[in-house]
Amino acid sequence: SRAVTGTVFQTYEWHRAWIHAFGAAEGLRIVSVRDSGGLRAIAPFRLDGRRGERILRFVGDERSDYADVIYCAGHEECLTEILDALRHGPDEIDAIELNNIPAASPTVGTLERGGARGWRVFRSAAVPCPAMAIAGEEAFVRRVLQKKSLRRHARHYEKIGGLRVEHLREAAEIRGELPAFFTQHIQRWALRGPQSLFVDRENREFYRSLAEEMAESGVLLFTTVRSQGRPIAYHFGFQDGQKLLWYKPSFDISLASRSPGLV
Repeated sequence: SRAVTGTVFQTYEWHRAWIHAFGAAEGLRIVSVRDSGGLRAIAPFRLDGRRGERILRFVGDERSDYADVIYCAGHEECLTEILDALRHGPDEIDAIELNNIPAASPTVGTLERGGARGWRVFRSAAVPCPAMAIAGEEAFVRRVLQKKSLRRHARHYEKIGGLRVEHLREAAEIRGELPAFFTQHIQRWALRGPQSLFVDRENREFYRSLAEEMAESGVLLFTTVRSQGRPIAYHFGFQDGQKLLWYKPSFDISLASRSPGLV
């Protein structure tokens, strides 16, 4: 909660669910920095040797929209201490690969200003992250919601009995909806080319673990949309303060021409 770039992807619950699902406990390299004032930083790393090289990555890599060293404001120098400890530690490390660091994080600047003593630093391509501001932009949001295509599809569902939208926060309720959510996502991506991540058992287990861990913290927001009693769309996302994080949607592919996900 005191982290400079703290998001749901930096929480204890997120890391715990990831470790449980992917069985990576043996590769964990969690480095903490403390001083007389207490805990100042945590680096949630894991050592990945799957491809012949020993690469240090963030716990949650490839599944976290954002990842970072977790440190309090004003203690960015802890990153240098962490990297020094790893460089002189017992592990042989070929590279450190830090993906999905937020643009607002001081991490990249600290590394490039010499904070990575003994390491060569390379910056890869940046990835834009779209967002829609609502507060102060209400007129724009109303225009989005009045698009002709959206209104046309919404009227269709109104004519056949309307829509029932529910936001679920209890783990037991969410667990009961996950099989249908997985099926929708798999069927949708089967038509698009690359297969759904939910074809993989470990990914399904990860989402079940997230439902258990993050529902209890009140951050997880799982939305169901029903028409005539059947689920036509889902969204597995998070409410982080006043922000809704759009994470993983699905919809009934048989209704694609009626855009249930958009509605």
